[in-house]
Amino acid sequence: MNITLQRSELSDALSRAVTVAPPASPVKELEGVLLEAGSDALTVTATNLEIALQQRLPCLYAEDDALVVSAALFNAMLRKLAGDTVTLRRTGGENVLLVESGNAAYSIPTLNCKGYPRVEIPFPEDTIPVSGIPALVRRTTFAVSAQNDNPLLQCVNLKFTRDGLVGVGCDGLRMISANGDPKSTGDISLLVPARSLAKLARISGTEDEYRVGATGRSIVFSKSGMIFTARITEADYVDTDRIIGSLQNVFTVLTDIAELRKAMDAVMQVDPSGSVCLSFQDDRLTFSAKGAFGNAATAISVTALRGTPSGQYWQTSKKLYDCLRVLSGTATLGVAQGGMLTLSTEDAFYLQPSVRPPKQKPASEQPEETAKKEPSKRRPKKAA
Repeated sequence: MNITLQRSELSDALSRAVTVAPPASPVKELEGVLLEAGSDALTVTATNLEIALQQRLPCLYAEDDALVVSAALFNAMLRKLAGDTVTLRRTGGENVLLVESGNAAYSIPTLNCKGYPRVEIPFPEDTIPVSGIPALVRRTTFAVSAQNDNPLLQCVNLKFTRDGLVGVGCDGLRMISANGDPKSTGDISLLVPARSLAKLARISGTEDEYRVGATGRSIVFSKSGMIFTARITEADYVDTDRIIGSLQNVFTVLTDIAELRKAMDAVMQVDPSGSVCLSFQDDRLTFSAKGAFGNAATAISVTALRGTPSGQYWQTSKKLYDCLRVLSGTATLGVAQGGMLTLSTEDAFYLQPSVRPPKQKPASEQPEETAKKEPSKRRPKKAA
């Protein structure tokens, strides 16, 4: 190997790669990155067997070679170098890679690359375009369970339909269905772990457009210079369309997400991990909460659309606020059978069940003030 490339580009690629490569693994090669030189490009690949990231960087004086080096160590070396370009050298198949930039040089041991997992990609004709990944991930992964033992509830359901991409997140209680790229049409439903999609969102820009397809047990997102794969979960998901279709709101009101979020932010400060009461009365919606830091209440104006808004409904504060943080615009807020709260915007639908009102702690009994008694004086004993 004898290649020269921009140090900043290689450093950026390694910074992304170390988020994928596990810091510790019984297979030492997985702690590293696979470097493949050839055709005037250097390909950098990292994987933890659940996800894989492959990046292609243009370079000069490429010689065909492939090796594995520690991802964390190589990344730290690149951060210490100061030159604009960096040269990677290895001669005669030696087990050491020389990293040079400016007046400094490092040597790093290499590992065998023969057993390193390779990235599989689908045929271009079997892929469809998709954009807006960070936004879709942000609007779905918050509702996914991070602790539930059921792997289905740790996934986002990506549904490619004739109307475009739809993402669904559910933790067994609350659920959100959010519209994605309308150009991503198809007829396939895939379950992708939320943590994998979160990794993709962190290395993606809002304007990035991928070609997405499936191969084997993985979903593949590719764009110029980068390929990201994630292992899919093979199982039947919750029939969210049937659930949404079966809901019948007793009443609905027209409101604004920003107003809801502002009201929630005001009252949940007294008990962030507790519950909040939503009280409906005609064109007025009152938020109230009681907690260790006091009591709070605030009201906003709403417009009745269907039925007569009335009643009190308790909701888990954090779960509802998580939803309000990722949605925006005008919304239809409703209460369905069983006190189920529904929230519908132009491109998303959310539902969350009500909870029992918090138990009122019995008033502490105040100790009665007792009058101070004078110490009794003993009467002298009578002489016998």
